[in-house]
Amino acid sequence: MPRLWSIIRQKPVRASARTSLGASATLPTSGTTSIDNSEGASQAVAELLDGLDIALAQIDFEDDPRVQLTAQLEQLNRKANNYANSSLDFCSSKAPWICTSEMTHLIMKAWICAETVYESDLTSSSEELEAGGLKIEWALASSANGDVKATTLTTFDDGFTNYLIIAVRGSASTVDHLVNLHGEPRDASTLYPNIEKAPNAEDQTPSFLAHAGFLNSAKALLEPVSAQIEKRIGEGQKFNIIFTGHSAGGAVATLLHLALRVKFAGNSFSCITFGSPPVAKIVSQEDEIALNRIVAEAPVLNIINEYDLVSRLDSAYVRSLIQLYNSGAPDFAKGESFTTEEIPEKCWPLPTRDLQHIGSIVVLKTELPDLKLDETKPSDVSTRVTAWSVTPESMSSLVFCQIQVHRRKYYRQKIEQLTKGGFESVVSSKRSSDTLVTCESQFSAN
Repeated sequence: MPRLWSIIRQKPVRASARTSLGASATLPTSGTTSIDNSEGASQAVAELLDGLDIALAQIDFEDDPRVQLTAQLEQLNRKANNYANSSLDFCSSKAPWICTSEMTHLIMKAWICAETVYESDLTSSSEELEAGGLKIEWALASSANGDVKATTLTTFDDGFTNYLIIAVRGSASTVDHLVNLHGEPRDASTLYPNIEKAPNAEDQTPSFLAHAGFLNSAKALLEPVSAQIEKRIGEGQKFNIIFTGHSAGGAVATLLHLALRVKFAGNSFSCITFGSPPVAKIVSQEDEIALNRIVAEAPVLNIINEYDLVSRLDSAYVRSLIQLYNSGAPDFAKGESFTTEEIPEKCWPLPTRDLQHIGSIVVLKTELPDLKLDETKPSDVSTRVTAWSVTPESMSSLVFCQIQVHRRKYYRQKIEQLTKGGFESVVSSKRSSDTLVTCESQFSAN
């Protein structure tokens, strides 16, 4: 591997690679999903190679390339920190977000399913889940070519409502990353093939474009997931059906949710994702209004950690990050910084977004507790988690560059803190009837 990277590091080789990758993306295809994803990824890589000269030249491949990459990401984050829009504090339009204790526990159950689907052996996990009232009733393994993502169906009831939680796994292999790289916006109407349409079907199947790789994955899961839902509904029960997933799994879960809520009308649908990348491109105001109307009835909640790089990833954003890395922006590592007065005036200019999230966005922020001026700082000050409702427009103005906060353990920590009450007790003093977004109204059973 070091030998391969040392070859790629040479500029003439990269120029040749760009030409080859670009050519491979224009060759006739066999129509299979895996080839489509591979060619889409090739095109994306070919476009990105143009801006990577500086980054690749700085890597010493005698050392572990992964360590070098981590160092470069840290350098990118240091540069981003010099700009006001690298923090959620930049969003003046953000509003405090709070939900009931019942909803926090529902979010936790969704998270448990989203995390468990990563496990290669679900046997031991199933025993632990059953102790918490969750039962994995069906599991689908991922395909070798990346067409199908690993998926589970878990049931539980709270004494009042029967729940189905469908969890889609995020990236866990090389072929998964080919799916992620295939970000070309494609017509999402292909999510609705052979679905019996209701009288108002045109309102139920809005027009929008979707990330091609995630769209391919959602389409591959339509039939098997649909069969499992139909099997249980055929037994005469109604369910609150929740789709969930972490990272790319959340993006695929969102598209599945939008498609299957049409086929299984009469059941309550919602979607809770964690660290999901943006997935949709909305081409007209009318379509945006139609989509917003749908997610008001079958809500989608995107839970995102502040600074999570993956939550911002689309091709335009990646190109902008490469420009930021290559820029002469002040670097804290060199002892350079802005003064406090300069920071509010300095924002990294971002391009128009290629893709956005569907539904509500809630950003979790870790903060120190407020201390009064005359209050002695305790020795065991613990952080708190605050939650903020953010619009897609505000989200697209932020420069999030950290990869570590995207890891599952960081999401787990924040969700656990939320469930234990640290979340609600922090923001309860900020309640306001005109700004507060309550998940009780968003996720009530239909």
